[in-house]
Amino acid sequence: MEDQTKQLREKVQSDVVALITARLKAGEMSQERAQKIAAMVLEKMPETVSYSELMRIVPKLDDEFGELAEVVVPIMIEYEKKLHQAIEGRVLKLVREQKFKEAMIEARKGIELEKKLS
Repeated sequence: MEDQTKQLREKVQSDVVALITARLKAGEMSQERAQKIAAMVLEKMPETVSYSELMRIVPKLDDEFGELAEVVVPIMIEYEKKLHQAIEGRVLKLVREQKFKEAMIEARKGIELEKKLS
């Protein structure tokens, strides 16, 4: 999980740098705003952050800086797809084992988790 956390953190940081660079070159962002965005991202995503913390932080990055939606949305779509597949797999396995009550509980947990992400 530590590797996955590092990869995701580095991807977000890399994508933010690419966004800032493109916006600066196009004259669509001031140097001051670019510095504020970079500082905020580094502050919110230290190397010590866990994967679960990271997945709570990433969707909120664009709250203060709307342009970060270009970075946040694709990451969250991919995360939600993987999450949905994992939940679906667990529910199907339980149904195949005829553990219907457990399958319903797992499905409800998945629905609640998806609501939190939306």
